[in-house]
Amino acid sequence: MKNLFCDVDGEIMGPFDGNKLGSLVAEGVVSRKTLIWKNGSKRKVTADSIPDLFWKTTADPPSEMTVARDRDTDNEENAASQEGAASGHTQSE
Repeated sequence: MKNLFCDVDGEIMGPFDGNKLGSLVAEGVVSRKTLIWKNGSKRKVTADSIPDLFWKTTADPPSEMTVARDRDTDNEENAASQEGAASGHTQSE
């Protein structure tokens, strides 16, 4: 759904979807202080308040929620691998 707008140096850009917003960040068009809002909303937020928008395109770390999710996934995969090894089964079987 294309319902996002932003103000870049006084120029209103949009509408576009979240993927396009991520592309604009990667291209350096949208900065952390760029104002973002949804179509029809009076509330504007800075781009840096949108979770995980910048960590994928910069050296910034991911949010705590993303780290916890990835850690839980790794733990589940390791446990399954160890169970398979203990029973004499491998993933290639």
